[in-house]
Amino acid sequence: MKPDLERALGMAHGVQAEYLLMAASAEEKQVKQVFEAMAEDVDRHIKVLRSRQDYIQKWGDQLQQQQQAGGQNQQNQQNQQQNQQQNQQQNQQQNQQDQQQNQQDQQQNQQKAGDAQQSTGSQQSASGGNN
Repeated sequence: MKPDLERALGMAHGVQAEYLLMAASAEEKQVKQVFEAMAEDVDRHIKVLRSRQDYIQKWGDQLQQQQQAGGQNQQNQQNQQQNQQQNQQQNQQQNQQDQQQNQQDQQQNQQKAGDAQQSTGSQQSASGGNN
């Protein structure tokens, strides 16, 4: 649409220049007035075309910004999802490590408790034999 408007504006400027040349070269006052009036008509056409061009430019820029913002939002959402997935994976790994450590601690505590019982039992046997 924009190239069409630019082409139409260029053609309108060309037509307007031709009418003004004809008006300047006309010897009869009535002919001169007709070409000047036609040049004024084309000037109104040019103003309408420029207005349309400005409108398209304004809304085109806003649409482009919205599309860029939409693309940015989509990228942000994807990044957030990736971050959430990574956090979940890290949390799962940490939980597994914590569970393994807890199991190891429990085993060590059980072993210490068993060793303490054996030690207490040995001491009681030894002291029981001395009585």
